Amino acid sequence: HLYIAWTDFLTINGPTYPNVTKFQKSTDGGATWSEPLIIDEEFADDGGKAPWNSLIQVVNDKHKSILVFCRVTRDEIGGVDKIVVNKSKDGGNTWKKIELPYDYVYQVARDVENNITIMGYGSQIDVCVNKSRDKIYIVNYDPRFTTNGQSGVTITMSTDFGETWSCPVPVNPKHLDTQAFLPSVAVLKDGTVGVT
Repeated sequence: HLYIAWTDFLTINGPTYPNVTKFQKSTDGGATWSEPLIIDEEFADDGGKAPWNSLIQVVNDKHKSILVFCRVTRDEIGGVDKIVVNKSKDGGNTWKKIELPYDYVYQVARDVENNITIMGYGSQIDVCVNKSRDKIYIVNYDPRFTTNGQSGVTITMSTDFGETWSCPVPVNPKHLDTQAFLPSVAVLKDGTVGVT
C-alpha cells in the first residue's frame, strides 16, 4: 500500500478557515487513490492567524498502523509549536489525534558573526521506526537545552506505537554551545540510533 498526506492551506479564504491535513491511500501500487480524507484541522487564533502543519511524514509499524506526523507551527521566532501524531489502526478509515505533551520553541540557525539566518526553517522534524523493537523516534528543532537559546536538536521516543512519548533529550549533550539544525534520524534492527 502507498500513503500520502499533505497540508491544504485554506486561510486564504479568511481567518476563520482552518489549515487541514489530508490523507490518501492506494492499494494498487498508485494506479488509483482513495478520496482525500481530512484527518486534522488547525484553526486560527484570536489574532486571526492559523498555524500550519509543516513537514508531514507518514510511517507505519509492524502492526499495520498508519502514523502521520507533523509539527504545528506559527512560523514565528520564539513562538511555541507542538508536534501532533494522527494515528489510524484500520487502514486510514478512522483517525486518533495525539499531541506530544511538550512545547517546542520555533528557532532558526544563524551565522553568529554576521547575525544572519543560515537556515530559515525552524520547524524541521524527522521520524523513523524500529519495527523489530516497536519503537518510534522523532528528532526535532528544539533550543531548550542550548546555552544561548540558539538552534538545537532533541530526540524523543515512543515504545507504544505513538500513544505516549519520552521527554526530549539533546542529541549533542556535550556540545550545547554549538548550533544543530536540519536533523535526520535512522535506526538499525539492533536498536542502534543515528542522528545527523
